[in-house]
Amino acid sequence: MTVDILELPTGSRKQVAARSSSKPLTALKVKNHKEGVLADTHPHSGLRLRANKNGSKTWFYRYKLADKLKQIKLGTWPGM
Repeated sequence: MTVDILELPTGSRKQVAARSSSKPLTALKVKNHKEGVLADTHPHSGLRLRANKNGSKTWFYRYKLADKLKQIKLGTWPGM
């Protein structure tokens, strides 16, 4: 009988959270996120949530214009 071993990420919690997942953002995931950046998946791949140590969370949208990365602030969570 063989047993598959699950590999756990070796990065810190903040680094792991900054990676985009294969699942879209949910209200529960956003509410429970403590620190770092959460990125959404396609078709909303530019949508990001930045959570600070003090508990504040801000929504941003990233896009490219003329080969330059731009970012705009959309608002704070949970107000928006």
